[in-house]
Amino acid sequence: MTDMIRFSQENIQKALERLRKEQEKAKKLEADIEEDRISWKAGDAWALIFCQIQTERQRIQTGFDQLRRILDEEEQRELKRLGEEEQLILDSLAEAEAELAQQSQLVQELISGLELRCQWPVTELLQDMSGTLKWSQIWTLKKPKAVSRKVKKVFQAPDLSDMLRQFRELTAVRGYWGKKLQIFKSRYSGHLSEGLVQ
Repeated sequence: MTDMIRFSQENIQKALERLRKEQEKAKKLEADIEEDRISWKAGDAWALIFCQIQTERQRIQTGFDQLRRILDEEEQRELKRLGEEEQLILDSLAEAEAELAQQSQLVQELISGLELRCQWPVTELLQDMSGTLKWSQIWTLKKPKAVSRKVKKVFQAPDLSDMLRQFRELTAVRGYWGKKLQIFKSRYSGHLSEGLVQ
């Protein structure tokens, strides 16, 4: 019976010690909160928050400057690609035009040669049957290579408003879970460190 009384008293003492430690933690937290409240009233916290706001403002401006730079670079890349495609089309058209001009000149020479031969006496004409006349009979116009009438790659701008919406949602989720983690750490940091010590 005395062992049970002693065992109960020891358990009560352990519980009292643990609760007194918790009470000390609570008093320290109360003191910290009171100190924060006083510093807010004194204006010290306003200077700190002003610094934080300035830092955040700079982060925002830097972030958007980077986004603008990235968008400008992407715009220049797309315009360059489009310009190169335009130049390829113009070069193909110029090549086709030159080829047609060469064929037109050749056909004009064949026509002129045949018209000239029409003036010849029949004996001379019969002697030339294998030359210009035969060539004129087999010659056909070669169509130049077809030039595409469509742009190869049509640019589609990314939907930045949707991307920003998703980013805001992700940031909100991060903030939510970040706060939960801070609460968890603050509640269980003492228990976790005690568990590591034992």
